[in-house]
Amino acid sequence: MAKYRLLQRLQRIHGGTLAAAGMAVCVGTLATSLVWAGLIHLEERRAVALLAQSPLGQVEALAQVGRFAVPKTRNTATFEGGNIGAVVKHSPHSYTVQMRSDNDDALPHSWRQWYYFSLDDLPTDQPVTLTIEGLGIPHYFLPFYSLDNIDWIQFAASSVKQLSPQSIQITQQFKQSKIWFARYIPYTYSRLVHYLDAIKDKPDVKISYIGRTPGGSRIPMVTITEQQGINAKERVIIHARTHPGEVGSSLVLEGLINFLLSDGESARSLRNRVIFSIIPMVNIDGVIAGNNRTNTAGINLEGQWIPSPHSSLKLDSQKTPVEIKLLNKAFRDMLASGVPVTIALNLHTSAGQPSDNIFAFPHFGPMAKGYAAREAQLYDKQIKFINILAASYGQDRVMAPPVDGGNYFLARRLPETWWWLNFKDRVMALTLESTYGLAGKTGRWVKPRDLRALGESLAEAIGGYHESALALGRSRRPMVVQ
Repeated sequence: MAKYRLLQRLQRIHGGTLAAAGMAVCVGTLATSLVWAGLIHLEERRAVALLAQSPLGQVEALAQVGRFAVPKTRNTATFEGGNIGAVVKHSPHSYTVQMRSDNDDALPHSWRQWYYFSLDDLPTDQPVTLTIEGLGIPHYFLPFYSLDNIDWIQFAASSVKQLSPQSIQITQQFKQSKIWFARYIPYTYSRLVHYLDAIKDKPDVKISYIGRTPGGSRIPMVTITEQQGINAKERVIIHARTHPGEVGSSLVLEGLINFLLSDGESARSLRNRVIFSIIPMVNIDGVIAGNNRTNTAGINLEGQWIPSPHSSLKLDSQKTPVEIKLLNKAFRDMLASGVPVTIALNLHTSAGQPSDNIFAFPHFGPMAKGYAAREAQLYDKQIKFINILAASYGQDRVMAPPVDGGNYFLARRLPETWWWLNFKDRVMALTLESTYGLAGKTGRWVKPRDLRALGESLAEAIGGYHESALALGRSRRPMVVQ
């Protein structure tokens, strides 16, 4: 944690213009595709000292030391993960900020959800009114603020008023003139790199890379399994942050990984029987740029599993974005290893109603509703998994699955579509959505500890699924990879 706090404090040293030192240490190649504004200034001696502390050896961040020009945009929150549009100061005690689309592209208004910015001239003598306009989702929520861009505090409900479906107003008296604001607690690429640096030397952990993003950052993959475990293992694949603004999924993964690396009997049993292959941040460029939904090319990566005309396992080399081609290649490489994949989870975070519980998207339905045998088998496996998760995390905190999941996903080119077309019900592929709202019906708002606890329950659900008769009855015939 000390390294991460150092990086955060260096961001403040540079006046919030950019997490210059932190980015130098953690981001990878500094690419012109990233939407940061202004100039980065680092003294050569300080830069060299910082690079020497680089987590995971990512010292290729700086091609040179000194001054770096980066493209200017209308994003006025010009630091890693920052995002906000125009800032208007009406008076010393009244501000309005405007939401913006990812990369200032012509995107659906509903995609305007993530913001993360700072104001540095706030008065401290009386309350300040901050109005946030142009929100994409018309649901009430409680944002966060920070005095140091490290520790975050959620606003009280008495401080936040919804003025319209697209705007909220915050009224609060602050203790200092510079305050950071965010939709939820930010989880940047730098924070991920620091977390991976903290676990990389544990005996059952291997950190590798599936390739580089268009912006030059390496996409990490975490493999967790007991090296001396049983030979007949099965693989679970999990990926997250395809949508960069959905920070909750990163906290869920922290909880899952922390559980897997613990000394408890359940964790040891899972490491002994299962290979966990986790890609914690797919859309790194979008995360760094402060985007909510897309990468820096304005592409929503979620629906880009475009099949190749030559092979159902491969994707179209011309039409598919780089990040998804790399993810697909990683999946195919794992399948080629001969270890059968039993579960493939796609983690997201929903910005729905405050009362919404965690939910999943099961596919198809029972044969009684007209579905074919293998379609019904996939549906049964997904319902089994969701029910095990609910039993672990709390029945009142997980939305009951629908009695008919439908087959709409077949036309959407999702990762679950790819898994079904190639392996049918042999892989229980499922999207799971955590939420930011009220933690079930408890009347309190979801905290990071709730999201990490969901990760623990997710690990326990994976164990319960594999122990169930449904999982144990699966054939272990080879999964053919073309």
